[in-house]
Amino acid sequence: MPVARNGAEAIDIFEKQHVAIDLVILDVIMPDMGGEETLGRLLAIDPGAVIAVSSGYSIEGRVTRMMQQGCKAFIQKPFTINVLSQKLREALTKR
Repeated sequence: MPVARNGAEAIDIFEKQHVAIDLVILDVIMPDMGGEETLGRLLAIDPGAVIAVSSGYSIEGRVTRMMQQGCKAFIQKPFTINVLSQKLREALTKR
């Protein structure tokens, strides 16, 4: 499972491996490139990508925009492993 340290690295990995990636989890706030911009770039590579967004912020504002742009699930921080599992399952069924 590839892990990116920032948005630019996520895009680089996704460009090379998107066929093998079932799901991407983005944070709203990331170094170098925020989640919203990263989301747009990932969806430009693969419009059918399954992407979930995680944030400590409420669903208002950026998170709402990201959901409207194509994120399949919102994972509110802090979360438990059960909530994470449920949200990832939810995202994968929205393919």
